[in-house]
Amino acid sequence: MLMRVDWIICPKDRRCAIDGGKQRENKPDAGAIYFRHEFTVCGGDLTGGVSLDLSGLGYATAFINGKRVGDMVLEPCQSDYSKRVYHRVHDVTGYLREGSNCIGIVACGGFYNSKVDTIWGYDNLPFQDAIKVRAELRSVDGVRQIDATSANGWRTTPDGPIVYSQVRSGETYDARLEMNGWSNVGFDDSSWVDAHFGTPPGGVLAEATFPPCRIVDSLLPNERRTAEFDGRRGELFTFGRSISGVAKLCIRGAAGTVVTLRYGDKLDCSGGFMQSNLTDPIFEEFQTDRYILKGEGVEEWSAEFVWHGFQFIFAEIDGNATLEEITALETRTDFARAGEFVSSDLILNTLARNNENAFLCNFVGVPTDCPTREKRCWSGDALIAHESGMYSFDAAMNYGAFFDCFAEEQYCSGAVPPVLHTAMLENGCGPAGVGPAWDGAFILMAWTHYLFTGDSSRLRRDYGAYCKLVDFYLKNICEADSLIVNKGLSDWWPPPFVQRPPVALTSTVYFYAMVKTLSKIASLTGHSDDVGYYDSVADRVKDSFNREFYKGDGIFGAGNLASISCPIYWGLVDDRAVAEKGIAHILNILKQEGYRSLFGILGAVGVCRLLGEEGYADELYSIFTQREYPGWAWQIDQGATSLWECWDGHASCMHVMFGDPLACLYRYFAGIRPDEAGAGFAKVTIRPLCPKKLDWVRAYHDTPYGRIVSQWNRSEDGIVFNVTVPNGVACTFEYNTIMQPLVAGVNEIVVKNQRLSV
Repeated sequence: MLMRVDWIICPKDRRCAIDGGKQRENKPDAGAIYFRHEFTVCGGDLTGGVSLDLSGLGYATAFINGKRVGDMVLEPCQSDYSKRVYHRVHDVTGYLREGSNCIGIVACGGFYNSKVDTIWGYDNLPFQDAIKVRAELRSVDGVRQIDATSANGWRTTPDGPIVYSQVRSGETYDARLEMNGWSNVGFDDSSWVDAHFGTPPGGVLAEATFPPCRIVDSLLPNERRTAEFDGRRGELFTFGRSISGVAKLCIRGAAGTVVTLRYGDKLDCSGGFMQSNLTDPIFEEFQTDRYILKGEGVEEWSAEFVWHGFQFIFAEIDGNATLEEITALETRTDFARAGEFVSSDLILNTLARNNENAFLCNFVGVPTDCPTREKRCWSGDALIAHESGMYSFDAAMNYGAFFDCFAEEQYCSGAVPPVLHTAMLENGCGPAGVGPAWDGAFILMAWTHYLFTGDSSRLRRDYGAYCKLVDFYLKNICEADSLIVNKGLSDWWPPPFVQRPPVALTSTVYFYAMVKTLSKIASLTGHSDDVGYYDSVADRVKDSFNREFYKGDGIFGAGNLASISCPIYWGLVDDRAVAEKGIAHILNILKQEGYRSLFGILGAVGVCRLLGEEGYADELYSIFTQREYPGWAWQIDQGATSLWECWDGHASCMHVMFGDPLACLYRYFAGIRPDEAGAGFAKVTIRPLCPKKLDWVRAYHDTPYGRIVSQWNRSEDGIVFNVTVPNGVACTFEYNTIMQPLVAGVNEIVVKNQRLSV
């Protein structure tokens, strides 16, 4: 061990921090805190390599001898810091030299020290405390040179250039306050103070081994023009697609000139900049960064500890300066690609890319609902987007960490928070969450994760926690006799003219799904005695549901698309005749309404997946491609480059809660779907649907066994299917009434008038 320091703080609070040109009293540590320490390294310490183990509360970036350590940003990943604190290990062998060295760490509050008031009360979370850091330098072959378990030798100051930084509002950087060489040996830190120990955060230390956040791309503006916003004159920059990230500023001008950058994800009806679609829950300035020039030629800057969701930036200058350029830096979790779907239809391809973009913009360390307003881990949003993300990206390790947090943050009662990493909410949700469509993500996502990865270890580890959640519902939420669940958000955010299903309908459906999935997990993990119990509970729920909500003639609840599709898709309708009548009603409504998306987020899953499972290829295609409001294609025609929070786009235009279409494209049009009988794609069924208006489809997914490829091309006299099967995978091809086992390698299947040749 070369060096270690545990949770040091700066004892010199900055009681007044710059916040949008205003002074905010009693907001300590609203900016960044700087730490430095000089130490000596002997040659032998470098022989076997040196690593830096770093954690900051909230975010921290390290420098050694003036060089930034690595290219990760927004580290460590947010969590409920009273339960879990992430740290990351970096190889820093090439950063050190024999003799004198210096390590510098700049840290900011992040979600640990949020000072921005919102309707959610995040500024009052119980784990909030002073910004602090923890660091270890480890040498494989060296001996301890400095016992820095104490804070001795560490110096700190709050008076650096990052004078304000809050994840929901933005960052202010005063270049006049730069401390050149602050992380180099010999810097004069006489104006700094000695660091003190801070109170440990309470959570266990957990090494982050999952993919980190990075700047993954940079975009030049495709339009730059003079504009006005809120009575102020400036320039509007347009970047062509929605991203999560920050701007990189290139400017020259006089010292003290202030450049203000405001971020937005849509324009108003006249083409002007706006933020009003995003700011309702925020009580302070929002998505705004500021840079104050030092007046030394061309200056470049980008914010360090925040990110924004945007497609547009409005820049205004207060003073004398020339804005050379603004570049958009895309910041998110750096996933490797694990799949792709393309077809002959441009609308479908755009929908697939928009779905992927929504997923990526909403994975900045953890799955979130939007990169603008909340940046929070809503479990229901994560559930809906989960399968789409798993098809296209290597996200298994990040979701594994998400499940770890889910289990740790479960309440003693068995309830789970609807928003992870918050410990509390002030919107009336309370500790019981917002219903099974959100709380059930704890169980349903874990099962899907198992199907994609084949890894049952978390199911085995968390089995007791799943049981506690279901038992909590049985004891506290379900109606005693019927087990009906009358708590939840129903089919969240359908078009305003569409009646939502009764809350009890959708919540009971998802509670049933929770219980049935738990029965599967019980069987898999060897809890055979529990299988019968949870099956019997599920049967009681099903019986009560049908008595309560079945209206006859295939109609459930309100008789709309969501009310009918959800119970049929999730398996609460055993009578096939009833199911067929319900499906007939759905088909009739869709045809009469021109295949418009007359449902919210739960109905979107229920309708689209039910059509896919039942083989209604043309109808599913029509939903995805019809161009009238409401619908995904209508949004594309309005310029959408991500998914929207609501069908008309009046709220966030970078949301993921309508994020299931991409999974449907893989699952149904490409036909790639995991099989419960062989999780991790050990067993696969390729069952493609071929809409008449599609000429071809190509898709792949990288499984634990290798890449599966499914493609088909329509010819004059039939369809040619080509399926690539990895070694060790049992694969069956199904198309209409045709069923054919496939072998490892490339398989060609030609279907002519239902005649098969292989």
